[in-house]
Order: sequence, then structure tokens, then C-alpha cells
Amino acid sequence: MQASYLKPMGAALSTGIVMMIAVLIHNLTLGTLGVLGAFAFLAFQDRSVYYNVKAISLHGLALLVAFLLGASTAYSPWLLPFVTASLSFGAFLITKLYRIPKPDYFFVLMVFATGYNFQKPLHEILTYHVWGLLLGVVVSVIVGVEISRLLNLPFSLWPYVPKRLTLKQRYQFMLTKDPTVLVKASHFSSILFVTSYIAYLLIDKGGYWVLISSAAVLSGEHLEHIKKRTIGRVLGTIVGIVIGLGIIQLHVSVTYLILLLVLFNFLTEYYMPRQYTIANFFTNPQVIILMALSNSFRHSVLTIRFLGVFIGSLLTLFIILILEYALQSMIDHKATIKE
Repeated sequence: MQASYLKPMGAALSTGIVMMIAVLIHNLTLGTLGVLGAFAFLAFQDRSVYYNVKAISLHGLALLVAFLLGASTAYSPWLLPFVTASLSFGAFLITKLYRIPKPDYFFVLMVFATGYNFQKPLHEILTYHVWGLLLGVVVSVIVGVEISRLLNLPFSLWPYVPKRLTLKQRYQFMLTKDPTVLVKASHFSSILFVTSYIAYLLIDKGGYWVLISSAAVLSGEHLEHIKKRTIGRVLGTIVGIVIGLGIIQLHVSVTYLILLLVLFNFLTEYYMPRQYTIANFFTNPQVIILMALSNSFRHSVLTIRFLGVFIGSLLTLFIILILEYALQSMIDHKATIKE
């Protein structure tokens, strides 16, 4: 089977196995947290078994730390913009330093925002809820190994592994490849500072969706991609909410909900690199299904989610356009002075 199908299948299997375990232990709430941990699988690449085990494990560790950081930040909500900006700036540079492929830091920011919105006592999270995340990570590693075997990937790339670079060498290489990387990191973190401040102001209105949508749109990095992602995310959200609402109205059993969750997960990961708008048709039903499984679904959530996506996406695009205009004006001004 082609790699283009096996990777989405691995992501869907990770989610499905976690939810099946949750059904067997009669704890669907823990399963919904496990789905967050299962995002670790998305670090999978067509390289080697060793690379995938390492990448998925490190991605899972980053997700766990981000979730705990978000849950801790919730105790002092006013810190959210500052923590978000610092986290996004650091995560952006780390992904460039170590050339981490997409989805790089997006899910770290998403799980951070989810942890911020989790609203559970920290001691309860550390002693109970964190195990759901760890379950998702462990399952992702196992699935990653099996998918690597199906793709006939080598155990490691040795002896073809390039010489390890020092941090200084990585930094120099990063600046050589993209001299504007520090400016981009500053821009992205400043935009997320603004959107996370909005999220803080809307703390009782699902404001964290504003932050998640902003991070998702910014993943495009280049202005044209960001424009397309903004349109795609808003349109995809509208269609996705309609699909999700239709599923809820059918009152299907837990088993069918889990099967639909797995199917939508596969379709999301398959279409994400190919057609962002279509991929968003299937992300929203997943969110709604997970809420239904954890008994936290309310019809008012649909309005809150749409407004969060709408505000976060358009606000991000608006700020990006202002920054691009300001930068171009500065460049034109310098060119005029030289002449």
C-alpha cells in the first residue's frame, strides 16, 4: 500500500486503538485525552524505524509538557498571552534549528490551548488525566513501528547519517537558509500574543478556539498560504459543523461514533497536505464526536467554535497583512534613501 495512505491510516489507527481501550475500561473521558496524545503519531516520516520511534516519542513528550504548561497557566489566566508568545517563539526556532517537518509545532500549541481550557485541579491532572495522554503517545509509538515495517523502512539510516552539527552550526545554517527567520519568529509570536489576549478576554466563551485557529492559519507561514488557510478554515468549519451536528442528531451508538471518529481522522490526515479546505470538513466533526463521547457536548458549543475560528483566522490574516505592509514600506524607504 502507498505511503500516502499508510500515514493517515496510522494516525487513524492510533486514535481508534486509544478509544477502543477507553471503551474496554469504561472510561471515555480518558480516551478523549488519549486522542490528544495520539497526535504524537503525526511526527511520522518515511525515513527509518529508529527515526520514527524517536520523533514520535519526542513529539509526544512535547505534547505532554505543553498540556501541563497550559493547565498550569490556567491558574493565572492573565499570563496566557506571555506564555503563548514565549512558547511559540521558542517552538518556531526549534523547528527551524532542527529542521523538523510539518506539522512541526502546531499540535504543541493546540494541546497547550486545550490544557489551558481543561479547568481541572493540577494534582488531579498529574495523578489521573496525564495517563490518557501517555496512553495515546505509547499507542502512537507502537503503530509507528508497525507502519514503518509495512513501508519496509530500514531500522536506521546508519552509516548514511550525516555528521551531527553543533548548536552554533545549526544556528548559522538556519540563518543562511532563511535570514528572516528571527523576524518571522517575532511576527508569529506577536500575532499569537494578540490572539491569546483575545482568548483570555473570552475565557468563558471558548476563547481558546481563537488561539487554536490563529496557530493553524499561521502554520502556512507564507502570506499566500495564510490567505488560503484563512478561507479554507472558515469554509471548512461551516461544513464541518453541519456534518457534526447531523451525526449528533442521528443519536448513533458509541461504537458507531468511534468508527466515524477513526474515518474522519483518516480523511483529515489524507487531505491536510492536499486540500486544506476539505480536510477541515472532517476536523470539526471529530471535535463534536469527542465532546459527545465525553458528555460535554452542548449546542451552544457550535456557535462558540465557529466564532472562535472566524475571529482567530481573520484577525490573524489582518495582522499579517499589516506587518507585511509595514515591512515592505520600510524596505522601499531604505531603497529610496540609497538612491
